[in-house]
Amino acid sequence: MDDDYFTTFSPEEIATHIRMSAGLGSKNRVAVRVRRRASSPDAFDIIIVGFDYLSEFSIFCGLLSAFGLDIRAGNIYSFSRRTQRPSPPRIVDVFSVSLKKGEVFEITEQHHLEQELRNFANLLATGAAAEARERLNRFLTERIEKMNVPLGGLLSPVEIRFDNESSPEWTLMEVHSEDSFAFLYAVSNALTMHGIDIHKVKIRNVAGHASDQFFVAGRWGRRIEDPGAQEKLRTAVRMMKQFTGFLPEAPDPAKAMRHFDQFIERAAEEGFPDDVIAFLADEKGMVRLAQILGSSDFLWEDFMSAHFRDLVPLLESFVLPNKDSMRKDLTSRLSRAPSFEEKKRTLNDFKDSQVFRIDVQHLLDTRVTLADFSMVLTDLAEIIVDEAAKICLESSKRNPARFTVCGLGKFGGREMGYASDLELIFVHEEHGSTPFYESLARHTIEFIEAHSKGIFHIDLRLSHTATRVRGRSRSTNSGITTVRTARLRRLNGKR
Repeated sequence: MDDDYFTTFSPEEIATHIRMSAGLGSKNRVAVRVRRRASSPDAFDIIIVGFDYLSEFSIFCGLLSAFGLDIRAGNIYSFSRRTQRPSPPRIVDVFSVSLKKGEVFEITEQHHLEQELRNFANLLATGAAAEARERLNRFLTERIEKMNVPLGGLLSPVEIRFDNESSPEWTLMEVHSEDSFAFLYAVSNALTMHGIDIHKVKIRNVAGHASDQFFVAGRWGRRIEDPGAQEKLRTAVRMMKQFTGFLPEAPDPAKAMRHFDQFIERAAEEGFPDDVIAFLADEKGMVRLAQILGSSDFLWEDFMSAHFRDLVPLLESFVLPNKDSMRKDLTSRLSRAPSFEEKKRTLNDFKDSQVFRIDVQHLLDTRVTLADFSMVLTDLAEIIVDEAAKICLESSKRNPARFTVCGLGKFGGREMGYASDLELIFVHEEHGSTPFYESLARHTIEFIEAHSKGIFHIDLRLSHTATRVRGRSRSTNSGITTVRTARLRRLNGKR
C-alpha cells in the first residue's frame, strides 16, 4: 500500500474504506457510497472499494460520464503489488464529481449507478472485458447524442510528459489538457488497450483544465522508459480522446472503438504517417473514420490486412471509378508485369483493391445508390474476367476458334450485389472434343484467386461427361458448345 494513501485520507475515511472492503466477496465485488457534498447540491463524492480487474478504472470513469457526472478530482489506488494475501487485489477509487447542467442525480439515479457499477464489475470478474466495453460505449453514445457538443479536431492540445525519476517502480505520466466529455475514460481506455497497468491516479480539474497524474507500468510490470513506446502512447491518448466524441457517427459505436484501437496499433507500426495524422485532424476525417470502423468487421479486416496505406486517398476521394478508367489502370499495370505469375498477382491485387474501394465508397457516400454500386461492381467483374481470359489464352500459345465468355444471373443482368454469384459460361465454335477449351476455362477461373478473407470466393461446379447450361445437359457435338459453367460467389460480409 502506498504511503501517500495514509496522508491523502483521514483516519475516519480509511476506516470507512476498511469497512467497505470487509463486505466484499463473490456476490459483492464492489461496494459503493454516494455522498452529496455540503458545498453544493450538485456536487458529490463517490467512493468505490472493490476487487481490482483489468479495464476497471477506465470502465468506471466512462460510466460516471455516461450518468452526466463531471469528474473534478479524484484519488485512485490499486493495491495489487503490495498484497501477499491469496484473495484478489483491491482498489479504492474516490471521485469528486459535479452534475452537468440539466442532469438529474437523485436517489433513483444513484441506485442505478451503484447497480451498473456492480454489473460491470461482475462482467470484468468473468473476463468479459470486451463485452463490458461494448456495453459502456453504448451508454456513452447515448449520452453524447443528447449533448449537442461541437466536434473538434485531432489537434486539440493534449500535453503528456513521462517521468521515471519520481518513483522507483512506476512511470509517472502527467496529462494536461482542456477538459472534455469522458476525458478520463478516453485516456485510461487508451492505456488499458495498450496493456498498461494503472496503479494510481491523481485527478485534478481546475477552471476547465485537467491536470492528471497516472502512475503506470508496461505489460511486464516495468517502467515505460523507451522513447518510442512513450511517443506511441502519446499519440494513442490524443487520438482516443478525440475519437470518443465521434462515436455517434458510427453505425456500431462499440465496434468502432474496438477497431479504433487496432487502427492505432497499425498506425504506430507505420510510424504514424503524416498524411494520416493531418487528415484525421479535420472533423471530416474523424467522421469518415468512425463510419468505417463501426460498419463492418469484414471490411475492417480487409482494410487492416492490405489497404492501410490507401486510407487517406480513399477517404478524400468520393468518386466511383468508371469502367474505362479501371480497364486503363489495370492494362497499364499488367504491361509492367514481366511473367505469367507477376500478371496473376497484379490482376488479383487490383481486383481486391478496387472491390475494397467500391465497398467503402458505397458505405460512406450517400450519393452512391445501390444501382450505382451494382453497375460499377459488374464493370469490375467484366474487366477481371476479360483480362484473365486474355492472359491465359496468350500463355497457351494457341490460335483457337472464336470463343466468348458470357455472364448469367445477377452478373448477366448487371445487378450484382453483396450476395450475388458470378456465373460464367465459356462458349466456342469448335465442334467435337473440347479439351483445349476445358483447359482454358479452368486456367482462367484459377487465375482469379479467392482471397481467404476477401470478398470474392470461387466455387467450381464441373461436369465430367457433358457440358451444362444452368443445370441442363447439352451434347458436345452441337455447333456452339458450352464448355464450363463456373460460379464466382461474392460472400456477403456482415455489415
